[in-house]
Amino acid sequence: MIEYKGYVGAVDFDSEIDLFHGTVINTSDVITFYGASVDELRKEMQRSIEGYLEFCKEQGKIPEKPFSDEFTVQMSSEMPCKFALRNIIDYILEYKRYLAGANEATTKQYVVLPILRALGWDDANLVSMEVLPECRTADGGEVDYALKVGRSPDLFLECKRWNEPLDRHENQIVNYASNSNVPIAVLTNGKVWRFYLSKKEGVPVSERNFCDIDNEDIDAAVINLEKYLLKYNVSMGYAMEEAEKTLENKEKIVNSVPQNMRNYYRETYSLEKMREFYGCIASTQGLATKEDWKLEQKFVRRYCGFWLIGRASQREKLVYGVHLDYTPLRFFVKVTEKDAEELKSQYGCEIVYYHSHARQAHYTIPEDLSELLPVLKFAYNKHRGE
Repeated sequence: MIEYKGYVGAVDFDSEIDLFHGTVINTSDVITFYGASVDELRKEMQRSIEGYLEFCKEQGKIPEKPFSDEFTVQMSSEMPCKFALRNIIDYILEYKRYLAGANEATTKQYVVLPILRALGWDDANLVSMEVLPECRTADGGEVDYALKVGRSPDLFLECKRWNEPLDRHENQIVNYASNSNVPIAVLTNGKVWRFYLSKKEGVPVSERNFCDIDNEDIDAAVINLEKYLLKYNVSMGYAMEEAEKTLENKEKIVNSVPQNMRNYYRETYSLEKMREFYGCIASTQGLATKEDWKLEQKFVRRYCGFWLIGRASQREKLVYGVHLDYTPLRFFVKVTEKDAEELKSQYGCEIVYYHSHARQAHYTIPEDLSELLPVLKFAYNKHRGE
């Protein structure tokens, strides 16, 4: 726990971005902050609270005073603000069988609006009207919700019935947002939330997508919904900053694929699979960078391989890669079958299949790629001759 001006922050570790994440727990308004150390957390908490107080002043709103010490203890042990969203998503998933047969209006009422409320959006405030239903767009269309903090919408949100495929709807919502000068567009069927930066001229709509959130993975859903859709983060510009950084990293991955291969991938594989593929490559790149491994990517028709730099023989150079031909995607690592079995015994890394001819152990790609780190580290060191 850390404290500033009576506000108390609870901290946990966000493994996805490798930072500590804090939430102020003794106020009904949602205030969050991030940091890599205790000192940084304190500074960022102060920055967030001062920003919150300034924001309230600009909006003519009286800031929420910190709750009493007695209530703070209750909040910190039973109902921290961060976990309100988790509880709502968990509750929604309990009824997913019913929702599978429900219409779009039901999804809006019982899934989308409760999540927005947990993220700080007040759909009953007639003064601010910050959640505008059936909002007219600049080109004469109509979007399910426009979310705004000031006078102009910050975000357009389009809803579909539970679990409906989203691909065929993305052009419409992104064009609505782009033509209306709204920077962020969100498309959701209640289960999956897909985020786009609308103002990316000359870029296909599918490549403006910077984040997909699946409520089935509650931990990741809470982190990312809060990051990109929390009212405070939207109002302070933090959501936009994170969105631009995330899309920039994704663009680097996509642009590293030779154009002829990108065309082949688009023609051969579904958009969903390509999003998953590029996401896995980005995660793998991040892990290799963090471990300071000197590897380069090579894209071929069926996989992306990571190769050691400066080796004479490519056959000896391949270390591991992401394979496209499987659903879900697979990770393959260039080790012997004996090595794979020993690693399984030692670290519990389960092998899906061993390809004896290619001498590759295949693994299901985990949500946290670092679970395969012992296998990847072994293969990297082995191919370096260590």
